[in-house]
Amino acid sequence: MNNKNQFLDTLKGIGCFFVVFMHICFPGVAGSYIVNIGGFAVPVFYMISGYYLLKDSGEKTSQALKKKIFRMAKLCAIISVLYCAWNMVISRFGDGKQSVAVFVQKHFTITNFVKFLMLQNTDIFGGRSPYWFLYALLFAYIIIWVLLKNEKWRYVYLLIPVLFIGKFYVHSIELGWDYFNNVWLSALPYILIGMFIRDKDAVKNVSSHIIYTMTLMSVGAITLCTFFIQDNYSWICQIAISVWAICLFSLAIRKPDTNIGVFSVIGSKYSLFVYILHPFVISIVNKLMEMAHINNTLFIWIVPVIVAVITLIQSFCIYKMRKLFVFS
Repeated sequence: MNNKNQFLDTLKGIGCFFVVFMHICFPGVAGSYIVNIGGFAVPVFYMISGYYLLKDSGEKTSQALKKKIFRMAKLCAIISVLYCAWNMVISRFGDGKQSVAVFVQKHFTITNFVKFLMLQNTDIFGGRSPYWFLYALLFAYIIIWVLLKNEKWRYVYLLIPVLFIGKFYVHSIELGWDYFNNVWLSALPYILIGMFIRDKDAVKNVSSHIIYTMTLMSVGAITLCTFFIQDNYSWICQIAISVWAICLFSLAIRKPDTNIGVFSVIGSKYSLFVYILHPFVISIVNKLMEMAHINNTLFIWIVPVIVAVITLIQSFCIYKMRKLFVFS
């Protein structure tokens, strides 16, 4: 019997492309809607991580978590070096050329280091990037590993509503995206939800009708916020995105055999590589557009698709050669 959850793989496969479209967006309100509807991706990725953390015993969970921490730390170190070196190179082309000395002076600061540790802000490596997700995941694993050493660790579930209140509040004030995209207000709450659902089998007794109703209501609220209120960062929109993500995750747990063939395969095999590679592709495309002074509307609509396709092809090639890479 195949115990693999194909629905979760499908969500990962679809979600990785939405992550690309968050970072090189389609124009206008349609682009905003794609970003908001695709907002389920990061929460679902975190919930999946939390769901598979717990094993049959505390000892097995601790051992597995230590292995995850080691692998994640190794991956984060590799990504940090590559991304920093890449930004040093790419910053020498196009407008605003920078020497290596200027780059180092600008980015390698104590302030940026503190912001990285506290908020997973990646300015220290050359600029804001989607890689905050990996660092936040690593820090969350470490925090949970420490908490699991206490036999009363399940009290940590009480933090879930507190963390979400903090998340929605920070969304309602203008502090900057890294104040809500970090280990405290993104990684931990969703990872804990995934753990709670696995630990308590929390969706088993929830009616499918309730889940479907909440799903439709959350999509309706996202649509309303995007097209009528036009405030992507309102607390209403962020609550709706969170409910949308939790509903999709719950449906995946209830119906593990549901899949959309190609997206299930992409989620299972290539989604991590799509996530890792797409910032590099985006930076090249942006530099080329900048140097060529391209601002054609039609081309701007096509660019996100081009980035997604190129990144998927690269991911396919790297997956086939994965034994050559230390993070395989």
